[in-house]
Amino acid sequence: MAKATVGAVGLRLLLLLPLLGEAPLGLYFSRDAYWEKLYVDQPAGMPLLYVHALQDVPGEVPSFRLGQHLYGVYRTRLHENDWIRIQEDTGLLYLNQSLDHSSWEKLSIRNGGFPLLTVYLQVFLSPASLRESECQWPGCARVYFSFINASFPACGALKPRDLCFEASLSFRIRENRPPGTFHQFRLLPVQFLCPNVSVAYSLLGGESQPFRCAADSLEVSTRWALDREQREKYELVAACTVRVGAREEEVMVPFPVTVYDEDDCAPTFLGGIDTASAVVEFKRKEIGKVCVENCQEFSGIHVQYKLQLSNANCSAGIVTSAEDTTGTLFVNDTEALQRSECAQLEYKVVAVDRLTRRQTQASLLVTVEGTYVAEEPGCPLSCAVSKRQPECEECGGLGSLNGRCEWRQGDGKGITRNFSTCSPSIKTCPDGHCDAVESKDAHICPQDCLRGGSIIGGHEPGERRGIKAGFGICNCFPEEKKCFCEPEDNQDPLCDELCRTVIAAAVLFSFIVSVLLSTFCIHRYHKNAHKPPIASAEMTFRRPAQAFPVSYSSSGARRPSLDSMENPVSVDAFKIPEDPKWEFPRKNLVLGKTLGEGEFGKVVKATAFRLKGKAGYTTVAVKMLKENASPSELRDLLSEFNLLKQVNHPQVIKLYGACSQDGPLLLIVEYAKYGSLRGFLRESRKAGPGYVGSGGSRHSSYLDNPEERALTMGDLISFAWQISRGMQYLAEMKLVHRDLAARNVLVAEGRRMKISDFGLSRDVYEEDSYVKRSKGRIPVKWMAIESLFDHIYTTQSDVWSFGVLLWEIVTLGGNPYPGIPPERLFNLLKTGYRMERPDNCSEEMYSLMLQCWKQEPDKRPVFADISKDLDKMMVKSRDYLDLAASTPSDSLLYDDGLSEEETPLVDCNNAPLPRTLPSTWIENKLYGRISHAFTRF
Repeated sequence: MAKATVGAVGLRLLLLLPLLGEAPLGLYFSRDAYWEKLYVDQPAGMPLLYVHALQDVPGEVPSFRLGQHLYGVYRTRLHENDWIRIQEDTGLLYLNQSLDHSSWEKLSIRNGGFPLLTVYLQVFLSPASLRESECQWPGCARVYFSFINASFPACGALKPRDLCFEASLSFRIRENRPPGTFHQFRLLPVQFLCPNVSVAYSLLGGESQPFRCAADSLEVSTRWALDREQREKYELVAACTVRVGAREEEVMVPFPVTVYDEDDCAPTFLGGIDTASAVVEFKRKEIGKVCVENCQEFSGIHVQYKLQLSNANCSAGIVTSAEDTTGTLFVNDTEALQRSECAQLEYKVVAVDRLTRRQTQASLLVTVEGTYVAEEPGCPLSCAVSKRQPECEECGGLGSLNGRCEWRQGDGKGITRNFSTCSPSIKTCPDGHCDAVESKDAHICPQDCLRGGSIIGGHEPGERRGIKAGFGICNCFPEEKKCFCEPEDNQDPLCDELCRTVIAAAVLFSFIVSVLLSTFCIHRYHKNAHKPPIASAEMTFRRPAQAFPVSYSSSGARRPSLDSMENPVSVDAFKIPEDPKWEFPRKNLVLGKTLGEGEFGKVVKATAFRLKGKAGYTTVAVKMLKENASPSELRDLLSEFNLLKQVNHPQVIKLYGACSQDGPLLLIVEYAKYGSLRGFLRESRKAGPGYVGSGGSRHSSYLDNPEERALTMGDLISFAWQISRGMQYLAEMKLVHRDLAARNVLVAEGRRMKISDFGLSRDVYEEDSYVKRSKGRIPVKWMAIESLFDHIYTTQSDVWSFGVLLWEIVTLGGNPYPGIPPERLFNLLKTGYRMERPDNCSEEMYSLMLQCWKQEPDKRPVFADISKDLDKMMVKSRDYLDLAASTPSDSLLYDDGLSEEETPLVDCNNAPLPRTLPSTWIENKLYGRISHAFTRF
């Protein structure tokens, strides 16, 4: 048979589409796929999951049946289902017998030797099981199991996500159908094997929607019939709270529900037909696939395609695929295509429904381009005959796309699907599937279509025909119905004598160099063992942790206790008790650049070597005092150290350790990649949506990362929600923060909020945020009324500060009470003045701010209620925040305002005070002292 090369073929389709019949309706699954994990040696009788069916008409009662076989990759039938059973009336799948290691290995080998064994079962909604090859939603669903060759892990080692939800949640519900239950929260294996793990669920956003979640059974159901014309998709959120001992974590995942259309407004065509045209180009001898509109979505409709020839001398053919509802157009006679009258071919394709015999037609115009390539003498008809790459690529074969066969190089790893072979097109042959064109002639792709023959050598046969996996090179002889899979026996040596000599010399030279380098490094290590490690080139010019400006006496003289700190003695004169649990070797800490700096202290970026037993270097932040710090500031830092030892929450900055001996006190805390929330918000305000920054700002690194998207209003609400959760934890720990503000919240990787307090360096961020006192500043604009006038600090005063923090978040780092100096703010707040609602702030968010600013502390909400309110706002928020529009025109909003010298001091009666008046009057008379970041009450 001669062969030809067909170039780009223009295919013009004119489709005449009548309305075809509908698929049968009835009970249907709410999902087309379910997911679960199975471990070896799990006990028989263990419940796995529920499948749910919804009614098409009232009164229908579902009956569930399981398919008889387990299927693996490429829909390969692996084994009869001996392990899983189902309760026909409830839809509960449970383990019938335990899966042991030998069963797992048997299934894994049949599945192609993949280390992760994923199989699936088919569940039918029918009194009797349908044919397994006809499993399609809505009357059939697949249940996927990941068989893991290990025992069930310890409950405490599981991630919260694995304790709450399966791999994917997505639901389909038909419109205008009776309401019913379509899902049940709770992973049954976790409940069965981990009885000490407490898991609570809630459906966020479902209260005002047609969905509800029963508190006792955790069943999710519809309240009333859905209407697609009103809404096509519901984007809900499922929340899960996990409690393991004293640890509590919350996980949230999407919970989408799609409403499927009922043809209650069926389309109509003028005259019963509609016309559409398209131009499609193909570069293969199989010209292309044709199908009636939406043919891939048909269920229960069988379509057959026929080709009506307008010119019998110019021949093409069409075949109908048995697996789908498409017809494949292919070249039937290459010699006929050489004729000049065949340069343009016109055909009509007729699609016929086998059951109803209803038809539709398409007019095809095929333009043939390219040159004829004659058959090469001495070349086989089938590409699969060739066993070597050179002879494969020198010849053409039946079905080759460009007149030459193609060589597929395998990976050479035992019996594998990616074996080496010669093919007319490696895109379609071999792919483990004998399609409609390949089945027309055994010479096209015997690797996929060989039937009734023999395969010699290492291989794994296909389910019905062909080679599923092979060893080495596989070549076939279609006339003899034989294939061979074996390694090439006359391969050229990979390395000759000269090559081996060079390699041996290189190995010997490398060994000698390695010995010399090892000896040198060991010598240097012992010589410089007392010196701190150098982490990387980045730290070449950094100071080791000992090189700190505070003078320190290394003498072993007895030092005064902490109780005498009020005495005018230098800071280094005090001996700090050592805590072995938190003490970190000072020589393993290398200090870097300064992150924040105040009057008496600063925070620097540093690198810790072998932190908490972790190999290598860890980036951390280090808090320390300056050399002019007083004993009072040291006491503040020690208090913060002792309190941070007691807290452990994802939204609170984590303490790693401290260097308290043989030098100044250094607190080692978690490093936040993006700095303070205030700087983070201001950078996003400057950037605008989709901007990728390139400046050198301290907080601009998040803009250099293309993975960081523009902020949305949902992001801002999420920031507030995270902070409220952290404050809720501190309130439960009986801790009062006393300085909650955006400058004291850090942004870690993944936009995770971390409540912190750069208490010793806070005045670096705001010029008018604090009223100056003799030994520091007071955050007037964030303080509650009772704190300002009666110096009372409680959790409810933190709630007031949280309201101001909300205002900062919504205005993207705006300065509270813009244009109002702190000394005027006292009387304004007493008269009931509160900040106005920002332009881009919702009424709901502003209402929450006003509740936080109630004058009576007991009328303000607690942090637990604030978290719930923000929870609801997160579900409702969907639109992108217009960063440019949300930048107020008033420059005072982002101006740090008056300097200390320009700010007049006033007493409570608003009478001016002389600038020479000692500021201790404000400290002692009005405010008292903020001694440290957190205060226990």
